[in-house]
Amino acid sequence: MPAHRARLERIERELQFQLWLQGERLFEGWSPEQLLAYADRCEIPDPLPSKVPSKFDGLSRKALVRLREDIERQQARMTFRGRTFDERFFYVEHGHFPDEVDPSPAREQNQDASELAAPGERR
Repeated sequence: MPAHRARLERIERELQFQLWLQGERLFEGWSPEQLLAYADRCEIPDPLPSKVPSKFDGLSRKALVRLREDIERQQARMTFRGRTFDERFFYVEHGHFPDEVDPSPAREQNQDASELAAPGERR
């Protein structure tokens, strides 16, 4: 069974890498206005801009992996900057910081059900 798990983890890492690379290539061809429209309203340009030469095209796979890791490290530093150890630990356990609302829909559904329950009744 460990061999299956290792293979699945490799496949998942490869899928995440490919999604990251394709996303970077896609956004690279967008204008600042198109990026802003996407960030504000999830508005995708129609038609999509044609493929432009990418800064990623000449890089080896090893360089691309290193670039992705560097970008993820920078994003993590920005996410965790100014947070205490306990807040970071909470984030790892729950996927959000203690001062943020839990973004998971299951939590919202549980809260809605508990609001509808009679006092003393648990759902």
